[in-house]
Amino acid sequence: MDYPQLPKEIQAIYDNALADLGGNMFPLHFGPAHIVWEDDNFMSAQWCLDHFDEYTDALSPEQCTIVKKSLEELRDLPDHIKEDNR
Repeated sequence: MDYPQLPKEIQAIYDNALADLGGNMFPLHFGPAHIVWEDDNFMSAQWCLDHFDEYTDALSPEQCTIVKKSLEELRDLPDHIKEDNR
């Protein structure tokens, strides 16, 4: 995911997680964070965290740790940054 109009804080979280995953986008886009990273619903990070364990079957423990960290970092950003994603 690389959108020139995406806030740099959100892009940095995604880029760091993707690097930690060795470039594998699958855990971010099709696992417990799919609502955030696939659908660009950045305000939904807390929901993804609340339901995280329901969607981890296809991920390794290491991947789960990385994805969860990305959601926690996104959740902790000020709302005005998450709302201004386009």
